[in-house]
Amino acid sequence: MTLQQRVRRDQARHTDDWLITYADTITLLLCLFVITLAIKAGGKHPTPEATAPATQTTAQDGVFWGQPVIRSFTPFTEAATDAPSPAPIGPAAETSADGIKTTETSPELPQPAGTKAVAEAAPMPATHPTPPAVDRPEPVRSSLPDVVERLASRGTPIVAQRGDRITTLQIGSAAFFSSGSAALSNAGKAILGDVAGTLESQEFAAYHITIEGHTDDTPISTPQFQSNWELSAARAAAVVRFLLDLGVPADKLTASGYADTVPIAPNRSADGTVIPDNQARNRRVVIRLEKIDKAKQ
Repeated sequence: MTLQQRVRRDQARHTDDWLITYADTITLLLCLFVITLAIKAGGKHPTPEATAPATQTTAQDGVFWGQPVIRSFTPFTEAATDAPSPAPIGPAAETSADGIKTTETSPELPQPAGTKAVAEAAPMPATHPTPPAVDRPEPVRSSLPDVVERLASRGTPIVAQRGDRITTLQIGSAAFFSSGSAALSNAGKAILGDVAGTLESQEFAAYHITIEGHTDDTPISTPQFQSNWELSAARAAAVVRFLLDLGVPADKLTASGYADTVPIAPNRSADGTVIPDNQARNRRVVIRLEKIDKAKQ
């Protein structure tokens, strides 16, 4: 093969090489166009006024895209309200052209069944009931001998012992409590009303007051009091609470229960027989007044 024939063959072989380059360029341009269009469509966001987006198909640049439908609204303000105010319900008086007043009744709005009955049956606001008044006698300012004489004249079993530092008043518990109970009776409240005035007097201003509860040796076992210890302590506490109500300072009061450990007379004889009179004497409330040293105050 001659050189001229070889050159012609090589030229014929490379004649269509430019088509490959042209096709590659067109492909790259098409990809660039698609990417640009996708970026442009993806960058569109609904405005803040969108309330209920819905999908609608639109045509853009020859390609269909799902675009949200924007429904805008105008915020309600009083200034933008032009609607007339509603007509009043019920009779309304108007003056006609000839000066005569006429009354027109506007239609009433429908009400649910039973509305009027419920409104009429609505209860009044609840008020807190006034607590009942407690029967508290006013303390009587009297000296201790006068109080003892007055209580003894009423038949109250009372024993007073006066000392230099310690003064005691022993009062039978039957005047304060019923059997097996720690509820203060009205008679007991009256007695304490007499005693409280003396306890608050200047005579005993520097004295500390201890209320002692004592029982006999008869066992007791109830849901409220498991033994005479609980009963005697509860009775002493009941007396203290009432004295507090009468105005005796709390820092001057102490409650102590001794059960049957400090009898003033034997509850039983040597053979174990009960002595009712001695048991009655042992069931007592003791008001113990002890002078406080100034060094301890």
